[in-house]
Amino acid sequence: MIDFENNYIVNNLNTDFDLSRYYHRDLLADNWQTIMLNSKIDNEGLIKWNDKIKLYNWMEKNNIPSPPIVYHSNKNHKVSEVLKSLDDNKSYVIKPSHLSLSRYVFKWKDENVYQIHTPTMTESVLKGQKANDDKSPLNIWPWVSSYERIDSLMRQAWNTLDDEDWPRYHSPQGVIIEEYVESRTEIQILCIWGVIVFASVNYINHESYGTGQFDIEIDDEENIVGGVEYLPKWWEDAWEMCEPILKKSRPDQIRLDFMFHDNQVYLNEFTWNPGCDFNKENQSLSPHAYTLLTDGYEYILGGKRPRVKLSI
Repeated sequence: MIDFENNYIVNNLNTDFDLSRYYHRDLLADNWQTIMLNSKIDNEGLIKWNDKIKLYNWMEKNNIPSPPIVYHSNKNHKVSEVLKSLDDNKSYVIKPSHLSLSRYVFKWKDENVYQIHTPTMTESVLKGQKANDDKSPLNIWPWVSSYERIDSLMRQAWNTLDDEDWPRYHSPQGVIIEEYVESRTEIQILCIWGVIVFASVNYINHESYGTGQFDIEIDDEENIVGGVEYLPKWWEDAWEMCEPILKKSRPDQIRLDFMFHDNQVYLNEFTWNPGCDFNKENQSLSPHAYTLLTDGYEYILGGKRPRVKLSI
């Protein structure tokens, strides 16, 4: 049982994340997820947490190791002139700051454009083009330069709205350029009221262009009870970074994604819509994860705001 009386986040919940108006004592984790995925959550404060540029600036302000971003803009989609000024010996990732599901994410290497995607999101691959393959740059008409092509792609992204959820739909358009991270291993950690309830490890093998995902089993005491063999060497640094990030952001629930670059673990993604399976059949979730969000709101409300059960 979580000690809510001494839980810092429960007692100092950031109003941006406050979902108390949706509370009902019978809601389980999968019910909360349904509300989120059906875009019922319209907290205006969540918009800025879905804007990757604002999130990056927040991380810089709070001394949280952040992605190796070299350029960002909410004003102009064009990146060609910026690319011409960057180190030719490095590769870069170019992506929109307001979209999800790896849409319009490209790699720039040796003045060529490459499509990046994950196998579960094949709809993001440009028709007829190979993805995640350094040997197969995008096909471009001879009279069109790679610089013109990437500007065109970012214009398409700029004019695309994300309807995954309400806050993301209202996030301002933006574009980001960051250094390409060769090691694509990522640890995803889901926290509810600051308590780690789930984790997974994702990786991309650059030789086979394959991917893998391995769930890490967590018990109610936040101990790892399964899957530790899949964790990278730097996993403990990622675990330790969770607490200061959570205390500075104070969300009810959040997924923190970490990567490793230049001998440093950094926060790669901060998402309030975790996208994992909250059904009880998912044995990787810690047992109390199914009721923890509701239990916290019940403590906050103290029974003073009974709600009519939502139809979800």
